[in-house]
Amino acid sequence: AFGGDNSQITLFGESAGAVSVSYHLLSPYTQGYFRRAILNSGSAIAWWASEDRWAASRRSLTLAKLVKCGPDNDSTDVNKIIDCMRQVTPETLQQLTWSAMSNEIRERRIQYAQYYQQNLHRNQEPANEVANVETMLYFDLPFKPVYPSDFIPKMPFMQLRDSVKNQDVKRADLLLGVVKNEGVFWIMYALYKIFLIRNREWNIPFWWGQPMDPRLSKEYEYYSKFSKELDMDTDPHNLVARYFITNINMDGLISEGTSFEYQVPSKLFGKTSWTAKETLDALDAMTSDKSFKCPTIEFAEKYALMLGRNAAHSIWMYSFEQRSELLPLPDWTGVLHGYELDYVFGSPFNERFTGKYYNYTETERQFSDDLMKFWTNFAKTGMSDSSAPDGPGAWPEYDAINRKHIVLKARSPTSRGFQIGENLRKRQCNFWRYQVQNLRNYTNPKPNCSSGVGTRRAQTVGPTKSATSKHSRFRGVFLVLVGAFELLRFLHL
Repeated sequence: AFGGDNSQITLFGESAGAVSVSYHLLSPYTQGYFRRAILNSGSAIAWWASEDRWAASRRSLTLAKLVKCGPDNDSTDVNKIIDCMRQVTPETLQQLTWSAMSNEIRERRIQYAQYYQQNLHRNQEPANEVANVETMLYFDLPFKPVYPSDFIPKMPFMQLRDSVKNQDVKRADLLLGVVKNEGVFWIMYALYKIFLIRNREWNIPFWWGQPMDPRLSKEYEYYSKFSKELDMDTDPHNLVARYFITNINMDGLISEGTSFEYQVPSKLFGKTSWTAKETLDALDAMTSDKSFKCPTIEFAEKYALMLGRNAAHSIWMYSFEQRSELLPLPDWTGVLHGYELDYVFGSPFNERFTGKYYNYTETERQFSDDLMKFWTNFAKTGMSDSSAPDGPGAWPEYDAINRKHIVLKARSPTSRGFQIGENLRKRQCNFWRYQVQNLRNYTNPKPNCSSGVGTRRAQTVGPTKSATSKHSRFRGVFLVLVGAFELLRFLHL
């Protein structure tokens, strides 16, 4: 329609859009319609990116009941339900979408209440008990892509894992990566009531730092007395299970293991003083890895294994770490989820944008020019000319052996190159892939078939053959994915 070359199509998506693009790499229906793919902060193997047919059916039937479309006690006629729901207005469906998760929310509350009694309560000091032990997952989606289905024939992770053998994933040039502080946006948005407690301006909850000086202690007593609905817990470890662990991991050992791995401040681990920023940094690292970084990085790793050495296609990995100097948000927000798009789409050169919102420095404009060249060169050629801008080798290829990535951050006028890193978040992603599973196996052991009883010495898993290797030892998300990080960017409450 536009005179382009239909053999040179590149799909590009960010966050949920990146998940969608990665599904086209997996789906047999669409693999033949494009040549390259760009995934910014997301992939199909993220925990929030898919669900099985049973979970989807259960939630769909709940929504059908809410809009009075059945199923009737004597009928589960799917066609009848669908015909009825097609008559319901989009506004009604949208209003009731989250109510369709009532079963999951109820189950989480039950699980958390049990967890609280068994684990959290025993760690509380008398003065630190929290009357309101409500729980929510800081980040979730009521309806997700479903497998197995015509479009998604298998569980995405398993399909990607087995692609070397099955050859059922599209081979393509791939550019993908993450931003430095993926989690902060979602944390402050999910817990906005306590982040906006002071004059409705964005602040890290001051009681996340301990101990508090007399002035803050007095302020804390005031809010505790007159804001009963707010979570005023002063032990950051308690927040991990309450908001940031999925239902399947609602266990004391997993919660403590996660807090320890990410050094979430707590007297439980021997700490006596810490700042509120330290708490936020730990929660940001944990949620960034679990929900965005590790799913993106692991997609690259498995995809590289499928392509093999000396492949005809290439992979390019990045970590975006540029914070705009004039961004009208507190410094502690860091480099937020989605903010690389400003530079990729040339916002520093857009006078309407800079006039209405905020401006950029000359160094940042040059940086935006660099990113536009990287992204467009990839779309046109798959990244040649020694990985320009300014090659040679400014951006090295990623493979399963060296795992190199480029650090995308504005260059000084005298610098010609970008920093190169290796093994991005490797330890942390191994923790989520292997150690959490080991802890889950330990706390919920499979029956011993020879004796007919369970055993606490469950089989461990890890990236190497030896379950006792250094990589496998113990070393140690309530939002719709609105593509509206702009809301936070320009929100001055």
